[in-house]
Amino acid sequence: MLRFQVKSRKASIGKKKGQVLFFAHKQATRRMTLEQVEESISRSTTLTRGDVRAAIASLTDVVNEAILRGDSVDLGDLGILRVSVGAKQMDKEEDVNASTLRKPQVRYTPKKAMRLLAKTIPVSVFNPKAKGAHLGDKSSGASSTTETHHESASPNPKESVGGEHSTNV
Repeated sequence: MLRFQVKSRKASIGKKKGQVLFFAHKQATRRMTLEQVEESISRSTTLTRGDVRAAIASLTDVVNEAILRGDSVDLGDLGILRVSVGAKQMDKEEDVNASTLRKPQVRYTPKKAMRLLAKTIPVSVFNPKAKGAHLGDKSSGASSTTETHHESASPNPKESVGGEHSTNV
């Protein structure tokens, strides 16, 4: 579950300059550590944690070598890593040279299955002031999407507070 809370910011440019605008801001999420990844893979395979660590280290070396060559790397169901380099557009052909290139960046493109998986992540916005939000009303429909489910959870999962609106995106 991705949890969001309402934040505000004064617009500094555009039509709404000077106006206070509100938006959903993602709350901090946990990060799975490398040790947790190793342990999880070790539990679900016949590999030891050391074997997993060695395989990940070797994969890192292989990917780094490929990236240095400018190659893309297909990581199966995870997706593809590739180098991307933008370039400035010049008025004259003779002005195009290495200095018109931007800094190379490594880009990640998930495969279709992972993109579809991401669309199923439940999200919730904690906003007791949302239209239609009533304490304890689990079907208020206060979310801006049509497919919603509401949980009586607050940013602190141990509490039970109304005003959090969930949806699958």
